[in-house]
Amino acid sequence: RDGLACVLYEHLFESVVARLNDRLRGSDAGQHEVRRLGISDLAGFENFDRNSLEQLLINLSNERLQKFFNDAVFREEAVEREEEGLPTLEEEVSCFHDNEDTIKLIDGVLNELNDRTDLAMRAVHMGRPSNPSRTEDYVAAVVHGNRSHCKFAAPGPHERRSFGIRHTAGTVKYHCDDWLCRNASRPPAGSSDLLQSSN
Repeated sequence: RDGLACVLYEHLFESVVARLNDRLRGSDAGQHEVRRLGISDLAGFENFDRNSLEQLLINLSNERLQKFFNDAVFREEAVEREEEGLPTLEEEVSCFHDNEDTIKLIDGVLNELNDRTDLAMRAVHMGRPSNPSRTEDYVAAVVHGNRSHCKFAAPGPHERRSFGIRHTAGTVKYHCDDWLCRNASRPPAGSSDLLQSSN
């Protein structure tokens, strides 16, 4: 149900934006004149007392936006200076923070979540009961695979359902209690095709 609602919302949103862009383009627009509506929903970096999957996804989007900004401003400036034969100023280089390692860490955490979710879904389809230790197994795998990563904050010895990530804006502790169930809420197969073919 939730997965289908997400697909429906996505298609509705894309349809509204496409219609607005068609209206903005209009018939009187010149051949080279481009008028488009762009929407950017910038959710701020989130760090609450209890952070879950939503906060991880929001913080990942902020890390990606930060990387885009870094690449557009700092790297492009350095390339322009080099092309013009100007020295790169040390203070410009020192304020540039490359967060690619943080993004790769989060991508790995999410890939592990997808793999664990797929395993759990197969077990359920085979008639096996839900296993409450799957969350702890997931966190153990994340910790094992990332313990030495410079951006990973390992949980304490008695914390088996959480871990931390050192983001650009600070360290966030994530609680993974229901991540597998939430991640399993995917849209039914073919739901996207069904919505596209409907009026």
